[in-house]
Amino acid sequence: MNIFGRTDIGAVRSSNQDAYISGILPNGAVWTAVCDGMGGANGGNVASLTAVDSISSSFEEVGASISAETDFPALLQQILNTANQRIFEKASETPELAGMGTTAVLALIFQNRCYIAHVGDSRAYLFREGKLRRLTEDHSLVQELVRLGEITPEQARTHPRRNVITRVVGVAPAVEADLTMLDFLPGDVLLTCTDGLSGYADDEILADFMRKYKGQDLVDHLLDFALEAGGADNITVSLVETRSNATEV
Repeated sequence: MNIFGRTDIGAVRSSNQDAYISGILPNGAVWTAVCDGMGGANGGNVASLTAVDSISSSFEEVGASISAETDFPALLQQILNTANQRIFEKASETPELAGMGTTAVLALIFQNRCYIAHVGDSRAYLFREGKLRRLTEDHSLVQELVRLGEITPEQARTHPRRNVITRVVGVAPAVEADLTMLDFLPGDVLLTCTDGLSGYADDEILADFMRKYKGQDLVDHLLDFALEAGGADNITVSLVETRSNATEV
C-alpha cells in the first residue's frame, strides 16, 4: 500500500488549522489521520496538532502488539479518547485555548480490512472499480437537517450554518466516534479529507478526479481544484491506495 497527502492554508485564511499524519506499522498495517481544528487561530492550530501528535504516539505504543485478534474499533476509539483527553486538559490549563477542539477521521488498514473512526465533518471515501462511496456521515447541523428532510443535500452545501459542528474532539471530557468497517481490496483507494475540499467537491467531482489521476498527482489535483474554486478554508487530503503502479512517497 502507498500513502500520499498534502495540506494547504487555502486562499483566504491567515493560518492552517488542519493537520494530518500517516504511518506504517511493523506488521504492515497502514494508518492515517486528518484533523480540522477550531477555536480561534491559536486554539484550532493547537487542537489539530495535539490530536495528530497524540494519535502518532498511540500507534507507536501499540503498533507492535496489533494482530488479527485485535479489536480494531475499540482500539481506534481508545486512540481518539486519548487525543480528546490531551486536548481537553490543555484547554483547561490555558485560558486562551478554552473551547478548542478538532474534527478527526482516523483510518487503519490491516489484512485487507479497513477500520474508520470519525468525529466531526472531515470525511472518508472509498473508490473501487471506478465508483466512489462516502463512508462517513458528518456530525453537523446541516447533516441533521438533511436527515430530517428539512433541507436537501444541495441546499446543505450553501447553508449559512454549514460550518456548525455537533460533535468535536477535545471540547468535553469524553467523545464518541462513529465506527465503520469494510473490506479493503486490491485496487481500492481510501480518500480522507477536511471540508476545505468536500465543501467544493461533491461525490461526482471527486469520482471524476479519481478516475483520471493516481497517487500524489491525484492529491495535488484535488487541492488545486479546491484552491481554484475559492480556497475559502484550509484544505487537507490523505490518500491510501493499493494500485500497483502508484509511486510511494
